[in-house]
Amino acid sequence: RAITDRPAPRTTSPEAAAAYAAALQDLRDGSISVSGNDLVRATRLDPGFAAAHLELVMRSVYAGDPVRASFAAATQFRSSLDDRDQMLLQAAEPLRLDPPDFDAVATNLRGVVQRFPEDAEVTFFLGGALAAGGHTSEALEATEQAVTVDPQFAGAVWFLTAIYLPEGSDDLGLQAAN
Repeated sequence: RAITDRPAPRTTSPEAAAAYAAALQDLRDGSISVSGNDLVRATRLDPGFAAAHLELVMRSVYAGDPVRASFAAATQFRSSLDDRDQMLLQAAEPLRLDPPDFDAVATNLRGVVQRFPEDAEVTFFLGGALAAGGHTSEALEATEQAVTVDPQFAGAVWFLTAIYLPEGSDDLGLQAAN
């Protein structure tokens, strides 16, 4: 299912809900940085918006204080998360480590993918964790699956290209983009 087809998460701010929805649409459209800015705006409009904080955590391949702060906020307000997001939060726990344990995150995310196999975003997150852990072929497979589930998921297509290009094949990167 498309990443934009999920039920709206709980927030006290209609403006934060709109920013979150825009962030998902932006990611689906391939506007990665705009999407991130929308998520940051959503968390500023509603600091207790656990789903927006979780989304920031799940998209991050960087360690450090911003991820830990978003993880802490998502954890603090986790009662507002649905079952899927509760599982994602638990799967992301190793991101809090210094350095983050991407292999453990990927292992955890495999269980979330098993529970939600038709969720393109969950599969996309798995691809990101695998890529960050250096498992390129598995990352490609997971990210390709995300595109199979949601063929209009341009953010995942962009990520496929980013994975292919370091492999030294512009042709493969262009194939992924097509």
